[in-house]
Order: sequence, then structure tokens, then C-alpha cells
Amino acid sequence: MGSTRQRSRRFISLLRLFGRNDEGATAVEFAIVVIPFIALMFTLIETALVFFTEQSLETAVQNSARLILTGQVQAGAYGGSMDEKLKRFKEDVCAQGPFVLVSAEECRARAAIDVRTVAGFAGADTSLPINDRGEVDTRDFTFSPGQAGDIVVVRVALEVRIFVPLLNPGLGNLANGNRLIMSSAAFRNEPFPQPQASGA
Repeated sequence: MGSTRQRSRRFISLLRLFGRNDEGATAVEFAIVVIPFIALMFTLIETALVFFTEQSLETAVQNSARLILTGQVQAGAYGGSMDEKLKRFKEDVCAQGPFVLVSAEECRARAAIDVRTVAGFAGADTSLPINDRGEVDTRDFTFSPGQAGDIVVVRVALEVRIFVPLLNPGLGNLANGNRLIMSSAAFRNEPFPQPQASGA
């Protein structure tokens, strides 16, 4: 009987001692707070990097669009066929990288470029080329820089990888969780001299 009381008293005293001991409380509280804090910081940093990438691409496209605006792309020295002109124009855009999250090499491999003439500025299509399944769809992209006085729309689309889409679900706009960024420019070509036809 006495031993049972002693055990009970000893158990109660241990509980009281445990209740007064707060040495591990700080570590537990830190563990509870630090995980969501790190997740929040990573989300903010990744969001900022994506927007910096968009701004870098915007600057590169605006600079490269001037080559079309002034007739340099249309000139024979820029390339013979439209495929050659497109390849060089993409090189001119990507050479201004890296675009924070996308290296210049990745830009050359993944950038999709659409250059076309339109009847008026109201008809300029600057929408993202994403289909109903959330996939990049650039099948109708073309390269037609136009002639002097034409209204031209330039679109450059680039897929950016989102590293942790679960932490930032609103950042991705593709089904795979990545984000398609795009920069566009609409302008009327300057009255540059018409390129001479070959053999003329």
C-alpha cells in the first residue's frame, strides 16, 4: 500500500516537474513557425524571379522589334529565306539573355516567335498561345515582318519552369505547373527602302 502511494507521489512530482520545464518549448515553437515561413519566403522569391524574367524578355523583344521596324530584318543581308530570318531574329532576342530563370541557350531551344502583319492595331492578337488543355500551342505561329508602312505584331513566348508549383499554384498557367510568359509589340514599320529582289 505504501509503495503504491510512493509511486503515485513520485509520478505526480514528475508530472509537475515536466510541466514546469520549458527548455524544449522554444525549439518546438520554432519548428512549427519556420516551415511555413521558409515556404512563404521561397514563394515570394520565385514569384519575383518570374516577374524579373518577364521584364527581361520584354526588354529584349522591344529592342529586337526595332530591327523589323527599321527594315533591317527585311533586308537581304539579314538572311535569304524567311526561315533564315526567323533563326537570326530568335538569336537576336536570345542573345540579350540570360533572362534570370532562362539561359540564352534555353531561350534558343524553347522560344516561340510569331511575327505577322495585320490590317489595323485593333486586330493585333497579343493573347497567350495556350489551348483548352493548358498546353502551349504555337502551330499557327508564322514569321512575316512585312514591308514599309505595314502594321506588324511581334509575339515571343517562353515557358518558364516553376520549381514548387504546390507552394505557388497561382503562378503557373500551364497544365504541367509551369508558366508561359510572353512579350509582344505592335507597331507600324518605318518608310524604309524596299529590299531589292534577287537578280534585279
